This record gives sequence, structure tokens and C-alpha cells, in this order.
Amino acid sequence: MISKLKNYVEENKQRFIDELIAFLAQPSVSTTGLGIDDTVRFLRDELDRLGFQTKVLTLEGANPVVFGEAGPVTANTSLCVYGHYDVQDPDPLELWHSDPFKPEIRNGLIFAR
Repeated sequence: MISKLKNYVEENKQRFIDELIAFLAQPSVSTTGLGIDDTVRFLRDELDRLGFQTKVLTLEGANPVVFGEAGPVTANTSLCVYGHYDVQDPDPLELWHSDPFKPEIRNGLIFAR
């Protein structure tokens, strides 16, 4: 199984990188609200594309949460992935070596906000 997984990742590596870069290019500044709604739509659309049943959960005074579920959830097959999509303001911009919302690959690493 591990060998199949490694092969799949290697065969799809560039697609995974391209999808990650598209996500990292989404401005979503929590302190100003810049891009939050667009990023929520982006995440929901991506999860929909991958076959998840999605919901956007809201709570007054907080950024929305994008929730996706795929397949039956059982004690033997559950996987939870949690992360945040909002970032701090990228100021001061002059300290960046590149635009914080235009991901750049340098020395094999992706730099982005």
C-alpha cells in the first residue's frame, strides 16, 4: 500500500504543487477581511471538485469554516484534516523577497503568505 501511495504522489506531484500554489495565492487576511469570502468559495469549490459534501459554517464575529465530508464515517475509516486559511497582514511588504500572494519556488521550497 505504501508503495502504491508513493507512486501516486510521484505521478501527480506537479498537479499537487500547482493546486497548492493556487491555494497559497488566495489573499485571506484575517485582520482586514481581505479575500476571506473568495477563499472560502475557493476551498468549498475545491472540496466539491474532489467529491466532498461541503458546508460553510458561520458564527457571528468569526471567519467562516469550510467543512467537507466524503464517504461513510466509521471508527475504522475516519480522517480529519484541520487547518486555517486566514493569515496575518503581510505588512511590512518591503521585508518580503517576493509578493506574499504570488507563491514562488526557491531552492525547492515554496515561499508564500
